[in-house]
Amino acid sequence: MSNKLIEVENLFIRDKEGRYILKNFDFSLEKEQIHAIIGESGSGKTSFALSIFKLNNQNLHITFKKFDLIKIPLDSYSTPKLEDLRGKVVSLIPQNPISAFHPYRKVGSQIMEFFRLKKSPLANLDSIMTILSETGIASPDKKIKMFPNELSGGERQRILISMAFALKPKIIVADEPTTALDPVNEKKVLKLLYALVQKNKTGMVLITHDLRIVKEMADMVTVLKNGLIVEKFSITQNSMSITKDYTKKLLNRFNIKN
Repeated sequence: MSNKLIEVENLFIRDKEGRYILKNFDFSLEKEQIHAIIGESGSGKTSFALSIFKLNNQNLHITFKKFDLIKIPLDSYSTPKLEDLRGKVVSLIPQNPISAFHPYRKVGSQIMEFFRLKKSPLANLDSIMTILSETGIASPDKKIKMFPNELSGGERQRILISMAFALKPKIIVADEPTTALDPVNEKKVLKLLYALVQKNKTGMVLITHDLRIVKEMADMVTVLKNGLIVEKFSITQNSMSITKDYTKKLLNRFNIKN
């Protein structure tokens, strides 16, 4: 029996001028696997992440041979089913935690609204404070009364992570989850993410440009350049089976020894 949570074959994404953002893209994610997609800016990483949620710009033209989430074709989801899918089956941890929040509403009210929209029993203060505590937020009773800009970058990201995992989705998509963080908070957030994936037996799509993060966290890696797959490789015992020069250059950029 297949454990595949995501299965994509021959995905093409192009803009209205006909330029390809992704070309002939294949991808799969298995239960409890962390599959990283790595590449420089403009390689097509985030476009794929958004396509999982059907949130791409409507001006883009998207075709594929197969695009299944939990063995169900993505195109078969109606709009109401899509809303139910987001957060409950597949959840996004966005790249920029500050832009994910409304700047003039207190954090607690925004978390409460999220759970109410999902008709979750977690839409109460006790549950919210428990969830925040479990992801390392100190004094959650005080933090929920603050505005987003009153929290540190690490706190904002931890709150988004707690919301992403709270509804027990089968798939987490983490889009550059540590970009806005300092090195100390980056390490803490990555450790938290890895622990939550293991605890919840979740599959995770990890979008990043940083091979250091990949080597530390991922099981499988897809390398992208200009919308094309350069290579795929697995990581075993902290060793990466790299063959292509482009990937080796990325290694050298981060002074990583394989």
